[in-house]
Amino acid sequence: MQASVAEKVRSTQLEHSSPAEWVRMNESVRTTPRRDGEPITRLLLDIQHDTESHASCIRQQQRLENKQAVQELAQWRINFDPNSQKIKLHHIRVIRDGITREYSKPENVRIIQREEDLESYILHGQVTLLVVLEDIRVGDVIDSCYTLINQPQLLPDHFSSFQSPPDLIRTGEYKLSVRFPQQTAIQWKSALPENNPLITEEEGGYIRWQWRTHDIDPTEAEVHTPSWKLPTDWVHISDMQKWSELAVAAHSAWPEVSDFKLPDQLASKIDDPGNQKKTADTLIRYVQDEFRYLSVKTNLGGQIPNPPEKVIERGYGDCKDLCSLLTHLLGSQSIKARPILVNTTLGKSLPELLPCATLFDHVIVEYKIDGMAYWVDPTLTEQGGGATGRYIPSYYFGLPIQARPTHLVEQPHNRSVKDSYQLHDTILLDTAKNTSILRVTTTVSGRYADDFRLQFAQEGPEGFIKSTEERQSNRYQTESSVTPVKYHDNRELNEWQMIEVYNIDFFKSMSFDRQFLQLSLPRSIIMAALPTPDETERQAPFEIPNNLDITHIVEVHSKANGRQRRQLKTFELAGLEASVEGIFRSGAWTKTIQLKTSTDHIPADQVLSLRQLLLDLWQHSSWVITAPRGLVRLHRPEDFGQLTADKAKAKKRPQTTVVPKKQSARRARFRAQKLSTHPEEIKKSEQDTPKQKGRGKSKKESHSGKRNGFLKSILFWKK
Repeated sequence: MQASVAEKVRSTQLEHSSPAEWVRMNESVRTTPRRDGEPITRLLLDIQHDTESHASCIRQQQRLENKQAVQELAQWRINFDPNSQKIKLHHIRVIRDGITREYSKPENVRIIQREEDLESYILHGQVTLLVVLEDIRVGDVIDSCYTLINQPQLLPDHFSSFQSPPDLIRTGEYKLSVRFPQQTAIQWKSALPENNPLITEEEGGYIRWQWRTHDIDPTEAEVHTPSWKLPTDWVHISDMQKWSELAVAAHSAWPEVSDFKLPDQLASKIDDPGNQKKTADTLIRYVQDEFRYLSVKTNLGGQIPNPPEKVIERGYGDCKDLCSLLTHLLGSQSIKARPILVNTTLGKSLPELLPCATLFDHVIVEYKIDGMAYWVDPTLTEQGGGATGRYIPSYYFGLPIQARPTHLVEQPHNRSVKDSYQLHDTILLDTAKNTSILRVTTTVSGRYADDFRLQFAQEGPEGFIKSTEERQSNRYQTESSVTPVKYHDNRELNEWQMIEVYNIDFFKSMSFDRQFLQLSLPRSIIMAALPTPDETERQAPFEIPNNLDITHIVEVHSKANGRQRRQLKTFELAGLEASVEGIFRSGAWTKTIQLKTSTDHIPADQVLSLRQLLLDLWQHSSWVITAPRGLVRLHRPEDFGQLTADKAKAKKRPQTTVVPKKQSARRARFRAQKLSTHPEEIKKSEQDTPKQKGRGKSKKESHSGKRNGFLKSILFWKK
């Protein structure tokens, strides 16, 4: 940071002072015993809020138990946003053997700007207040106290706070309090063991609520706990009574352009204004693909979007900017649209909490076509599916930004969006020390098609093909491509298909003796779709991907494959279905593994059942092929590496009939009948043709001929 900018922040947003009168100071240091193996023991965490001044005083006392703690905490620091926050530094003390040293002097304080989220395209404008502590040793206690004053641009007169006791560090005492004028309408919700707060009246007509807990042991969150699952202990305080207060306030703060017009280059792309589906798709694609995402929070604290004209001029914006722009674009074409505030993690738990602005961290757009509501995220790129078939993550609930009073609305369920992933591996197996052939067909739709399309746009054709070939090399140790990778993108239907054909030398991975070879096929991709829980009992639900629809088909073609009985194994759990089917025909064996989910979590009491289901699925989906040595791989058809779209085009082409030079009398007579356009000629031809001897067949012979034809088609791969 430039020295002038640092000095400006130091002079305007940083102050060295004693705590305000409303702050209650506790000078005693709690003697909390150390827990074995813990590097830090937090003796005290005291958070005090004052709703009138929008100030929060945070005091913390931490004892350093080993050298690791000394290394981490000898550089005391706090991050804050100078555009919307002001900090008052009260003291930073190091206590050793009853002797206290003070480090909060102005000459010890450094202000550093670090854009830690730059890789995520976010310029937050925060600064770090840093104090380097000298001569720090194991056993020292660091006692820090400061006040953070919030100056929000949106709803500056309202207060809210969501607090949870620390869960990663052993804490001797945890205190949380809020002070407010007696006439203030304020409410709270709590899941602390001591649910009800201690209520006290103070001079000047103020009320203080206080929660206290002692001896909090560190508890690490269980892996794969859903993000929407609230902490075990929490307190939520807000002076906002209804969600509509936030909706109306946000609407009044957001830019409104009554006579907004489409840019000329965009207006020319709308050739049918009466077709709302086509128009909406054009406008959404314009915002998603023509504007880059960049969040600059340095002007208004990142709380109010820029005018749509400015966003168009500079070609980038954050979620609020792009949502405001898209809302104006859709509105200009008489398509009803409004921004929706959402939470990317806690969305499912929003109805359990109190109304407040700090619960939302993202914005999307809702629009209506033919009376149906749809949600779209303008920050996503390379999406397909048109205006009514776009994928959007599960936000569960959102708050519309509008002038009329409203409340939380549930995310609409779009039945036209189908997210499916099918992987089809076809192996022409060779056991005669020649290379086998592997064909991989990938057919996906919905969000999976978006992912492939985005990867292709980011890496380019060459990079995309290279990544694809590396993926198959990791699965099968492929050697070289037989044909170039082919792909087809149907963006309107949001479908992506891709075919790869490789040479593969299985002899490198086969175990064999003199007569037989044994080949272990790679793990099914379905086994990577769901995490496998451990054997311990759980307290929290287990998160799984919702709306999965994955199919993995593996075909092995070999002369050694004989006909066997069909096998089918199914697995079911609440919100989860899986199956493994084996079909074994002569010359071709097929195993199909399917997985579908209709829930985003498994309840804690069913997690062990999920583990057993996945272990059984793993066992049944594994496949080891045993084949005799010396068998040359089967014939590869001409269309073995063609896409479905290419095959469809080939069928539509007009076919020409080539007449052989030499034909039998019967063949010539048949062609004459087929090509003749006069019924009289056909009849005369039949009369003039002498009947051949032995043309009649018994029923047994006729049936035998049909059977031979059927077997011939089944054994096509043996040609």
